[in-house]
Amino acid sequence: MYLKVIKGSVTYSINCDEHKTVLQNLIENNIKISSPCNGHGSCGKCKFKLEEGEVYSKIHEENINLEENEYLACRAYCKRDCTIILPEIEDRNYSILENFKWDKIKVNPEYKKIPIDIDEDFSKARSLTGVINQKLHTNMSFSFKALKKLSTLINESSKKQNEYCIYGSKKIWMTCSDDRVIDVFKTEKEADIYGIAVDIGTTTIAMNIIEIFTGKIIGSTSVLNSQRQFGADVISRIQYSMENGMYYISRAVKDDIIEGVEKLIEDSNVDSNNVYKIAISANNIMIHLLLGLFCDSMAFYPFTSVVNDLVQVDFNELFRNRLLDCKVHILPSISSYIGADILSGIIACNFYNSDEICMLIDIGTNGEMVIGNKDRILCMSTAAGPAFEGANIENGVGSVDGAISHVEINENFQQDKSGYKINYSTIGDNSPIGICGSGIIDLTAEMLKNGIIDRSGKFNESKSKNNYINITKDDPNNKRIIFTQKDIREVQMAKSAIRAGIEILVNKFGCSYNQISKVYMAGGFGNGIDINNASTIGIIPKSFLNKVEFIGNSSMFGTVEYLTNKNTKTNMNHIIDIVETVDISLDDEFNEKFISNISF
Repeated sequence: MYLKVIKGSVTYSINCDEHKTVLQNLIENNIKISSPCNGHGSCGKCKFKLEEGEVYSKIHEENINLEENEYLACRAYCKRDCTIILPEIEDRNYSILENFKWDKIKVNPEYKKIPIDIDEDFSKARSLTGVINQKLHTNMSFSFKALKKLSTLINESSKKQNEYCIYGSKKIWMTCSDDRVIDVFKTEKEADIYGIAVDIGTTTIAMNIIEIFTGKIIGSTSVLNSQRQFGADVISRIQYSMENGMYYISRAVKDDIIEGVEKLIEDSNVDSNNVYKIAISANNIMIHLLLGLFCDSMAFYPFTSVVNDLVQVDFNELFRNRLLDCKVHILPSISSYIGADILSGIIACNFYNSDEICMLIDIGTNGEMVIGNKDRILCMSTAAGPAFEGANIENGVGSVDGAISHVEINENFQQDKSGYKINYSTIGDNSPIGICGSGIIDLTAEMLKNGIIDRSGKFNESKSKNNYINITKDDPNNKRIIFTQKDIREVQMAKSAIRAGIEILVNKFGCSYNQISKVYMAGGFGNGIDINNASTIGIIPKSFLNKVEFIGNSSMFGTVEYLTNKNTKTNMNHIIDIVETVDISLDDEFNEKFISNISF
C-alpha cells in the first residue's frame, strides 16, 4: 500500500502500513507534522486533507473541528492507496530569537595562535616538533592533524599529494590549547578558529557560529525542532521514546542540528576543518533525548537522570556524520529538571556575582525561574505547559509568518452583524493563520479589560453568546481564527503555574518583591510579549513592571560564552555547587498557590 504526501511544493511517496496510523507512517518516513498531544487525538493539530483514496478514522474528541475530507493523522488508517495534503504551517519561517546581548560576552579563549619563523634550523633538525619546542622553550605535544601538515613543510613530494601543503613557507601559525599544538596554518587569518553554539528548545533550535578569538558572531540560523511531532512537552516525548523506541526521537533532533550546521558553514563561508568545538545547551530531558539515553526515570518521582555533568563526545560518534571533525560539548545541568539552558541563563544574567537580588524568568513550556545573588541562588521549574507556545490552543501556532502576535480591542467593543471589532498584527504582515504566544497574552488581557470575560475566565454572555471570540471575522477573506472557552482555561493554567512559581520562589528566598532589583525576562517568547498585558492577566506581579529587562536568548548567551571564555566552565561548576533547587512535586504550597492564581 502506498501513501502519497503533498506538503507545499514537495511530494513524498512512501510505503504505508495499514496497521499503523497515518501519523506513525509519516514519522517513520521522516515527514514532519505537528502533534503536540503525542498522538492522543486531543489537540487537533495533525490535520490532513484526503485528496484521493479511503481512510478509516477513530475520532474520540468531539471538540475537534474538522472540515470536509479532513482527518487527524493520529486517528486515521489508510484502507487503500491514498493521497493526502499536509498543511504548510510547519514549513513557514519561524520568528525565532537568535540574538542576545553579545556585546557583554567575555572573550578569554582557551586557544591561542603562535607564529613560528621557518629558518635553516628546520632543515637541519632531527625532528620538526623538536625544533619547534626548542625555539619556543616548551614541551608541547602535537595532534595528528598538526603532524600531517608539518610533514609537508620540508618534504617536496607533498606538493602533489596533500590537499593542504605548507612546503616552502617562511612562516607558519600554530593553533594551540594549553600545551598541545592542535593545527598548523600558512597565514594568521587561516589560523582563525570557530565554534558553533546550539540552543535546543522544545519548539525551536537556535544556532550561531562564532569566531572564537574575537567572540564575533559571524552567522546565525534556526530550525524547527522536529521532535514536536512526538509531543509539545518533554513528558510526551519521554512517553513516545518509551512506547515507540528511542531511535526516531533522537534521530530527529540530530538531523535538525546537522541541517543547521550545514547552513551555518555554507552561509558564513567557513572551512569546516576550522570548526573546533560545538557547545549545546538544552533542558536536561532534551539532552538525554539528543544523546539517545533512556530517560523513563525522569518522568516519575524522584526524577532520576542518567547524567547531569558535562558530556564530551566526538561529532561523528554522536551524529553518525563526518561533516565536522570536532568535539561536541553538552553543557551540564543543575538537576534532573533544571537544565543547561537555565545554567547558561544564570551566566548571562551574572547575578551570581551581584550583591543585589535578581530574578530570571524564562516563560516557556517548562516555566523555569531563578532568584538570587552572589550569596545564594534558588531555582525551580513549574511545568507551565505549552499553551503560550501555541499548543493546546485551538488555533494556536508557533511564532511563524502569519501568526497573530499582537491584539487590541477598541473600548466600544460590541457584538453586531459585522462581528467583533478587533485590531491585530501578524508576524511578517502576512495573512493570519493562527495566534502565537504574545498574541494570546494580548487577546486575553484585552478581553479582560473590555469585560468580554470576567476574572474567573468565563465569557460574558451579553458580549459573546457562543463562548468564543472570532478574531478575524472583520476580514472575510482571511481564515476564521477563534479563541474559545477551552483556550482561556489553558491560558489560566499556564499563567497560574508561572505566577505560583514566582510567589513560592520569592517566599523561600525570604525577600519581598520590593527587594528584587532586577527581573530578567528570557527567551524568544519573553522578548515578544507586552509586559503590561502579562501583568494584567497575572503572569507577573505589577511591582515587577519597572524592573523587567528583556535579555533575549539567555541560554544562547551562556553557550557562546562557554566557547569564547575558558573561565565559563569553572563559573558553571561554581553555580551548580551553590544553587538550591525547589522541587514543586514535594511542595504542598504549590497546589495552593496554583489554585489561588487561577483567576485573572
